[in-house]
Amino acid sequence: MTDPTRTGRLRAPVAWDDQPIRSLLFAPGNQPRRLGLVGTFGSDAVALDLEDAVAADAKGDARRLVAEVVAQMDPHGVLAVRVNPPGSPWFETDLRSVVQPNLDGLVLPKVEDRNVLAAVDELLRELEASRGMAPGQIRLIVALETARGVDNVEEILSVHPRTDRIAAVLFGSVDFVLDMGIEPGPDELELLYPCGRVILATKAAGVPRILDGPWTLIDDLAGLDLGVQRSRRLGFTGRVVIHPSHVGPVQRGWWLLTEAQIERCQRVVAAFEWSLANDIAAIRVGQEFVDYPVYQQARQRLERHRSVADDKGET
Repeated sequence: MTDPTRTGRLRAPVAWDDQPIRSLLFAPGNQPRRLGLVGTFGSDAVALDLEDAVAADAKGDARRLVAEVVAQMDPHGVLAVRVNPPGSPWFETDLRSVVQPNLDGLVLPKVEDRNVLAAVDELLRELEASRGMAPGQIRLIVALETARGVDNVEEILSVHPRTDRIAAVLFGSVDFVLDMGIEPGPDELELLYPCGRVILATKAAGVPRILDGPWTLIDDLAGLDLGVQRSRRLGFTGRVVIHPSHVGPVQRGWWLLTEAQIERCQRVVAAFEWSLANDIAAIRVGQEFVDYPVYQQARQRLERHRSVADDKGET
C-alpha cells in the first residue's frame, strides 16, 4: 500500500487571501461512501471527521481510511480533517496519520487554552518539514465549544498575530449547549452573548473567517434559511453543514440578495459614485445617510451577489 504521507499534492494550493468558507460540510471518517461523496456537493470546505462521528473502538480504522482518502481527494474547495481533541489519547496519532501534502487544514475541536495552539504549531512544523510540505501549509479551524473555551477566546486568539495558521474560528454551538445545560429556542436568543463574544474577539484578532454551528433539523429548510440570515447579521462568515441538502441554501444564502436588497445596493452605489464625481462624500439616498463605509458595504454585497448569481446562471 502507498504511504499517503509521501504522495504528492493533487491540487493547486489554496489561495487563502481569497478563499471563502461559507459552508463547512462534515462527513464521518468511518463511512467510505460518504467520504467519497463529500467533496462533490460544492461546499467551500469539507471536513472528514475523526471525532464525534466515530466511536472510540472504530477510531483506528477511521484514521487509516481518512488518511488514504485525503491522499486521493480533489474537492471543490478546502480539504480538512477534524481530529480528536488535544489531550485525548488519539490526538497526536491523528495528526501524524493525516498530515500530508494533499491536506489543507485541521479542525481542532474543544480548544480551551492558548498553549494548545503553540504545541500544535510546533508539531505541524515538524510534520511539514519531514514530509516535504511548505511551512504553514496546514491551517487551523479553531473550534470553541465549551464555556471555558468561549471565556478564554481572547487569550486563545492572542497567538494569531505571531502565526497565520489560524484560518477560521468555529463556534461549536451543539457542544456548547450541552456544556452549558441550556435549551435554545428556535430564535437561538440564548446564544447571542457567546456568539457575540466569539465574533468580536475573532474580528479583533484579525482572523478572517468566523463559522457558526450547524442547523440540526435536516428537513427544516425554512428554519435553515432564517438561521443563515441570523448568522450573517451577527457577523459570522459561514456555517457548519451536516447534511448535503444544506450546502446550497447556506452557500447562496450568505451572499445572494433579494430583489429589494439588490435595488437598494444599486441605488446607493450609483448615487454615491455620482456624488464623488462632484466632490461630495456624504449624501442622503431616500431615507438613508450614505458615506464611504455604507457605499463600500453596498458595493461589496453586490459583487458577492453577482458571483453567486453567475454560478446559478441568474442575473
